[in-house]
Amino acid sequence: MRSGELARLDVRLGKAGDFTLLVDMTGRKMSVLSQRLKAYVQTDVAGDAHSWRDLVRSASSVLLPQTFGMVVFQEKSCTELGREQVQGHEALKSRFVFTLGFMGSFRDITVDVWESASSLPFPLKAEIAEDGKTRGGSVWLEHIEAVCVEKEHFFIPEGFTRFTSVMDLILYALSAF
Repeated sequence: MRSGELARLDVRLGKAGDFTLLVDMTGRKMSVLSQRLKAYVQTDVAGDAHSWRDLVRSASSVLLPQTFGMVVFQEKSCTELGREQVQGHEALKSRFVFTLGFMGSFRDITVDVWESASSLPFPLKAEIAEDGKTRGGSVWLEHIEAVCVEKEHFFIPEGFTRFTSVMDLILYALSAF
């Protein structure tokens, strides 16, 4: 969902439950809410809050320092591949290579991403290329349409607990289950 400079993405992550990403593009704030835990973490967006790449970088900068250097995630390259129609929306297709490292072991992950003004700041579609080390997969937004949505859908609900770090939220989650 998007309303002006406010955006919301709801994701179901299997056993982990439902999560909501709220982005205030003008205020350059991003919040990740766990619907199951009624808890959230909020951070500033470094860079352009209209860009999914800057959202990923900002989320990584919050999470990765708490891994004490054991996890590394960096964008290695980006190549524009042209424009395509995706579900009736004009989209720019680009190929990204990200380097993912865990405890000194590194690998590259190739992701094709379709970006459209109709879905900013989130990509319209993303496909992870399968190789010998990475299982392929894809994610996409469907049925994008203009509708009127009340502003309350873009703010943290009353009764949610704010955690100052992802580690605190993880520890809370472990103790709650």
